[in-house]
Amino acid sequence: MDMATRSGYSINLALLRNNYKDEYKAVAIEKDRFDIKAKTHSDKWHYFEIKTDSPKLSIRNAFGQITEYSYWPDSERAEKLIIISDNAPDSDTKKYLTHIRQKFNLPLFYRYFNMEANVLSADF
Repeated sequence: MDMATRSGYSINLALLRNNYKDEYKAVAIEKDRFDIKAKTHSDKWHYFEIKTDSPKLSIRNAFGQITEYSYWPDSERAEKLIIISDNAPDSDTKKYLTHIRQKFNLPLFYRYFNMEANVLSADF
């Protein structure tokens, strides 16, 4: 297993362990093409795509996948599209995400996973 696969696998396992009961009532790991698909308590879907590159490359590599999951004809629409990486976003990444949300009205967010603390950040 290469380092990127190991990192993604570790993120998935940690998310399962922490299981986010306050935020989600159901979490499916690696099901139906999604890295993670979670249903909120208000029955809204959040789709997660995990990448292990820099924030910029993670967004670039995940963007097409995560939008296809939600916007392909007859797909179940997600309330949030969340890209996860193990790197904290810098100020340019935060500005870029805000621009994407405002300009294109896409519910695209970024979270980073702190491997040492085993904690997933809030949305950026």
